[in-house]
Amino acid sequence: HFNYRQWLIILFYLASSTKVRKVYPFVLSSCFLRKKPSFVHSNNLPTTVVWIEEAEDGFVDEDENLEKGEVCLKVLKAFANPGGRFLSAGALVKRPSSSVCDAWIADALPEDDSQAIVGPNLVFKGARQILDALFLFHLQQNNNSDDETSIIGALQTFVLQCGASIESECTCASFMAGQSRGFRPLKDQIRSDSIYVPSLYENNLEGFVFDVTDGKDLYYGNNSSLRNDSSKSNDNSAVANDISLLLPNEETIQRFTTKRYRYSNGD
Repeated sequence: HFNYRQWLIILFYLASSTKVRKVYPFVLSSCFLRKKPSFVHSNNLPTTVVWIEEAEDGFVDEDENLEKGEVCLKVLKAFANPGGRFLSAGALVKRPSSSVCDAWIADALPEDDSQAIVGPNLVFKGARQILDALFLFHLQQNNNSDDETSIIGALQTFVLQCGASIESECTCASFMAGQSRGFRPLKDQIRSDSIYVPSLYENNLEGFVFDVTDGKDLYYGNNSSLRNDSSKSNDNSAVANDISLLLPNEETIQRFTTKRYRYSNGD
């Protein structure tokens, strides 16, 4: 079975070769390790452009970084100006003999003091852009507009891997990006009323899946801001808008929701 702790590959070197390793090769910058990051919003901060690109060939090495039968479908990196500072990276990997895909996302570490000014806000934005791009790619690849069940299957087979909490080394901002988009622990989703069924994951319940009820509101809210303010494109709103248009309506969600009974005191 897929081993989460053995396959922590999406934490990246900033060296010129820049390849993914199966272990965490670096830790977060000191601004993350000394205290919990504070995601600050201020109109006084200078505008900084964050963007994503396809990673270079060989960034994920098939022989060194993938388990037998795994297939890497897409690899992205996030950068910010000035100087194209490396923020984060992510890869979408299909599990062996399964339709489930894991989106591995992690934060980058500045390789010298000149890059240390990259704060958690920028890393968070880069990680969220990567998450949205991988999520949209997966939904588009697996959705059939003529079959409403296909979008449910696409949601069920996308699992985010970004550390376990805000305290996670090297994945703090990536974890927060997942939370901001409505991704919740798979273990919790299969214990509550949801579209997720444990048999699909072959007892591997690590990671986060999209809470289609709460998360849909988050993407729809972004959709609304895009319609009202075209300047939001720097915050990835166009991709969020495309995602919101693919998400199932409430009737479809309810039809594919598994009701689970929970006992309370006195029952």
